[in-house]
Amino acid sequence: CFVPESERVDYEVSIMLTADDSYQLYVDGVDVTSDATYPNNWFRGDTLTYTLESGCHTLAVAASDTYSVTSGFIASVSVDGVLTTNTGDGDWLASDSNPGPGWTLVGFDDSSMFTEQPCASSSIWGTYWPAPFYAVGASWVWGNTACGNLGEAFFRLHMDLP
Repeated sequence: CFVPESERVDYEVSIMLTADDSYQLYVDGVDVTSDATYPNNWFRGDTLTYTLESGCHTLAVAASDTYSVTSGFIASVSVDGVLTTNTGDGDWLASDSNPGPGWTLVGFDDSSMFTEQPCASSSIWGTYWPAPFYAVGASWVWGNTACGNLGEAFFRLHMDLP
């Protein structure tokens, strides 16, 4: 993913996300959760925007379900205003256990993680919680298709910006 400095450009990367019940978001290993307005309010999504330059980047999310019933994470990513991926598209990697030290960093070996698993049913959230995600085609995902394991799930998205 090396891009010579003379060829690097800046991109505006926006991520719209929420989790039932809460999440921590990392951009290239830096915890940016404090930028969120509603990090513990699953029926309201946050949209966070960052300037990232050409090269490899990783968005990482630690999601936590503390109130049982159904667990889920949902997100949509745009680059320069163009939708690039949604949860449920198969671009995110997932794990239902902590992948280990450095899992939020770009160079982490995530070969033990697997492709995100769309929830078998999203009826618990209805079609109105949170509506903006459904409008762009995002799906609720978790570390398993039942989306019923109380606890944590970990997600990574690799981005190669030219």
